Amino acid sequence: MVAINWRGLALLTKLQSWLNDQDSQLDRFKNPIPLSKISAELNESPDDIRAFLQQCGHPIYHVWEHNGSRSKPYCLRLSGRDDVCLDWEDSIAGAAMAVFQQRGYKCRQELGTDDHLIRLCEDPSCFDSLAPGINQRDLWALRRRGHDDREIDLYILEAKGKQASTFDYYCFGQALGQVFPVSASLVKKMGGMYRKPTPERTHGRCWFLAERLYQAWTQLGLRPTITVGLLLPEWSPDILWTDKARIRQNSFYARPLADFRQFVERGDVQFESPATKARSAFRQMLHELESQIQVRSLLEAKAGLRFRILTTQAAAAPYFFRLSGLGEEA
Repeated sequence: MVAINWRGLALLTKLQSWLNDQDSQLDRFKNPIPLSKISAELNESPDDIRAFLQQCGHPIYHVWEHNGSRSKPYCLRLSGRDDVCLDWEDSIAGAAMAVFQQRGYKCRQELGTDDHLIRLCEDPSCFDSLAPGINQRDLWALRRRGHDDREIDLYILEAKGKQASTFDYYCFGQALGQVFPVSASLVKKMGGMYRKPTPERTHGRCWFLAERLYQAWTQLGLRPTITVGLLLPEWSPDILWTDKARIRQNSFYARPLADFRQFVERGDVQFESPATKARSAFRQMLHELESQIQVRSLLEAKAGLRFRILTTQAAAAPYFFRLSGLGEEA
């Protein structure tokens, strides 16, 4: 932990108290909150707040209620030079949306119904007029390029926040099952949280939508690049829940992300010691994805149908935030 002087301690106390006051206002963090707003509420300089959040050795957090108990320690994070967010699922989607908008994309959330698909297949220009559904795909970002607007870049992303510390593989595997159809039994082995009979396959809705749109838009004479992907928090250090909120030096998804990146690089995940049931199932899922859709090739693809993992991270000045995995291609 970085040593805090008396001025920093006073600001820490104010920020912690302010975050605690948001207990019934979690929805306020669905979009990045400008530092200017926090500044006005705390009567503190935005520059001082930014510097403190960037330099403090541990994240400021509040434990929100979940299913009748307090077990969600969401942390206050910089999501740009002049904004903050939480490492909560809806909040990281809002932070990522701001990045896409800065790059010239139009963004929508909660799209993916059959009606949305039919209308988009017929005319991608209807994107702005689509009304959000319920429990659909978390973030869509669309940009048209070229002198005739015939080149289309589309991202369809599933966002995933934090759960209790032992469910990292389960959350990652569940998100992959929302992007691609995989064996649902493998997801169950990672967490065992299903209360209904396990279906044979996960829905893989993102990939289904991407394939349909790619085929329809190509037939219209357009040149689409459609990216399906995961959006995950990767800030560290992190505050995770076990029997209470505890600090951890790496991020919630550190273990599955490390295994996934090793698989992409080497074609397998090497275990140095006997693996847990969750880790073994995760490894099996990665091999299944490779055999059925060549996921490693999709990660390297520059055009057509692609797959990406985007993570929200801290960064150096001047922005103090980056969406890792997006690269310059977007």
